[in-house]
Amino acid sequence: MRNILYYWDGGPAASTGLQRAWTLARNCGAILTVAGVLDRLPKELLRLAPSQGLSRLVELAAEEMRERILRAIAQLDGPPRMAQIKVLEGRMPERLLAAVEEGGYGLVVLNAPRRGVFRNWFSKDVPLLLMRACPVPVMGLRGGDRPRANRILAAVNAAASSRSGASLSRAVLEWAADLAWAGDARLHVVYCWNLAGEELLTSRGGLPRRRYLQMLLRERRQARSELRALMDQCNLSGLDVAVHLQKGEARESIPELAAVLQADLLVMGMPARPGIRRFLFGNLAEDVIRAVDCPIVAVPTGGCERPERRRAA
Repeated sequence: MRNILYYWDGGPAASTGLQRAWTLARNCGAILTVAGVLDRLPKELLRLAPSQGLSRLVELAAEEMRERILRAIAQLDGPPRMAQIKVLEGRMPERLLAAVEEGGYGLVVLNAPRRGVFRNWFSKDVPLLLMRACPVPVMGLRGGDRPRANRILAAVNAAASSRSGASLSRAVLEWAADLAWAGDARLHVVYCWNLAGEELLTSRGGLPRRRYLQMLLRERRQARSELRALMDQCNLSGLDVAVHLQKGEARESIPELAAVLQADLLVMGMPARPGIRRFLFGNLAEDVIRAVDCPIVAVPTGGCERPERRRAA
């Protein structure tokens, strides 16, 4: 991952997010680009429209945004290698997505506060829309983020049957491992499993308890074997790794474990489920994003560039 794009939204947490993106770029040896998007002109500038002209007002707004970004960069703890500052014009998130594809970035970093708008599938929530559509991983930062992530949690599906699902789980684990290496953090890997038809077998099937426990133990061993096989495919050497086999539904188990561990970062896959399918059947990743308080990295389906293995300075 040689190029990181940080989206400057101009909000209260923009400078804090920039510092976090800069720290990540420094640890990974990447070039950091800061991009702001002029989605609409500020009201105070619109009042000047008759005298200045619309094109001149756009120039003034772009200059003002650039100056704000430059002031924030000047406050960084050691200026990063900066490709450039970009002030883009257009609608969000379409304009930023176009910039990602044009610029060849390996990671997008933005502020993604946890809020109720995440619950509305039809709402225009920029962080979630970017996570859904972005061709590269998106890191969503949240208020109170620590300067460094000391505990990184990777949520994987070691039993993914499809080729794309298995590939996505490997990508999630590799991304989490490389970020843990870059930040000298501890890596936690969670895989949620269940006994198929458990409720039916125990409540109506009259399954003897001894038989039930045997089936449960066998299922757990199978889950452990699947997770071990996945981990063997990834480069985890030199890392402090803890494994968590969680019995239960991932929607509840992952946020609960993240809270117990006080995870500083959650890495998980964002499977492609377009249009009406997402509306009807939901999306596990989006449900977890709604529930956790820590920053997240959403890894998309398909191959993507990974961070370089560099230790934090």
